[in-house]
Amino acid sequence: MSPERCMEAAKGYLYLGMPEESLAELEPVPFTHRFTREFMELRTSVHMARGQWLEALVIARNVCHLFPASEQGFLDASRCLNKLGRTREAKDVLLQGPSSLRTKAVHHYQLSRLEAKMGNVETARKELKRAIDLDPKYRRMAMRVEELRPITVDLTDDLVAVV
Repeated sequence: MSPERCMEAAKGYLYLGMPEESLAELEPVPFTHRFTREFMELRTSVHMARGQWLEALVIARNVCHLFPASEQGFLDASRCLNKLGRTREAKDVLLQGPSSLRTKAVHHYQLSRLEAKMGNVETARKELKRAIDLDPKYRRMAMRVEELRPITVDLTDDLVAVV
């Protein structure tokens, strides 16, 4: 099977919540194809789905280094660091991402979660508002996230008005 077909199958399994099968689909991909941005980002996602945060972090950091324009690489590295309890590092990595990332709701949402976790409530609130302004779906997501609860309780009226 071609590397592209292996990756498509792996994406399908990942979408279905079957990371073990997804990882198995990536095994036949030849060494020469394993250092493409797409392959590395997919492998990072598989490790994240398996809860293998350190393994995912190693790959995500390589994506950031080899492909500095990869928004996904910086988002993934930040998420992994956060899961590993390295919140300050997670924020630093997120802020080092390409400038194009700062125009995305996901950037501001992730930043709001990190700021809230570090106790920076006002900054977290501002970042969450930016995320919701860019994409209203983040309002619903924020209401379900424990670390954002102090912010969403205060902003319920504001958040409702945004949607």
